[in-house]
Amino acid sequence: MSALRRVAFPVEGGVLCPHFGHAPHFLVVDLEEDREVGRQLLENPGHTPGSIPRWLQGLQVHTVVAGGIGARAAALFAESGIDLISGVSGPADDAVRAFAEGRLESTGTLCASGHHHHGEGESCGSGGGGHHC
Repeated sequence: MSALRRVAFPVEGGVLCPHFGHAPHFLVVDLEEDREVGRQLLENPGHTPGSIPRWLQGLQVHTVVAGGIGARAAALFAESGIDLISGVSGPADDAVRAFAEGRLESTGTLCASGHHHHGEGESCGSGGGGHHC
């Protein structure tokens, strides 16, 4: 029997949100090997320093797949044993498939500060996709 793997994706409108903490929702997917066995779309509990990593840890998430993410959140994930794949963009369903098939690699994209604002047309980890949360 294979182990269940829970993966969280910050999303807006079915697309990975390039700024982790500003995503309105998190798609939490349960995988066994390369097969999806469950999913839930959960509201962001609020963007206060450290709250989302603690919330995801409480949900027993093993891995977070994100676009851009602050260094503080990345450090909190590392401290709590949650793997981070950053620098990913595009439709959430494509990212779920790519993760399940072992095709996602982290670019290590981190936003320069834990709490900042982007100008019009700018985002962390957007990969040129033009979608901004």
